[in-house]
Amino acid sequence: MLWGSSKMRKTTIAAIAAAVTAAASLSAAPAMAQQAFTGMWNCQSTYTELNQQGGRTSGWSKQYQIIFNSNYTYQAQGQMAAANGYSQFRSQGNWQYQGNAIMARGPEQSSDGTGLMFMFSATLQGGQLTMRYEQPDPTGSWVMNRSLTQCQRAQ
Repeated sequence: MLWGSSKMRKTTIAAIAAAVTAAASLSAAPAMAQQAFTGMWNCQSTYTELNQQGGRTSGWSKQYQIIFNSNYTYQAQGQMAAANGYSQFRSQGNWQYQGNAIMARGPEQSSDGTGLMFMFSATLQGGQLTMRYEQPDPTGSWVMNRSLTQCQRAQ
């Protein structure tokens, strides 16, 4: 007999159905996670260089909107404030995610003529995209710089 007993056929068919269901849910999981990121977000990012006493020595602040498209491209535009004044910027590039983490990268065009690289990295927590990074000095005794990002979904 090709399929063995009736009980074995039912068990095999149930196992195949469970495997197909599991595979379908795995292939649907990335689409569900992608939907958690796609759309427009209002963001604020800061980068601060610090001295040994924790005082700010330089840095910048950005306010911008970023759109994560379902085809894994993004567009961002906003304003940057730094010691040399304010400038407008725009960026386009690609994004990717893994679990609840997202990263985007692409060239940035600025009204002040600088051509920086736009880099975005955050985790999705409580419906917000957030990131906090502190880099210690080589001895590990104080924080040399700090980056913060917080984004809320645009209404």
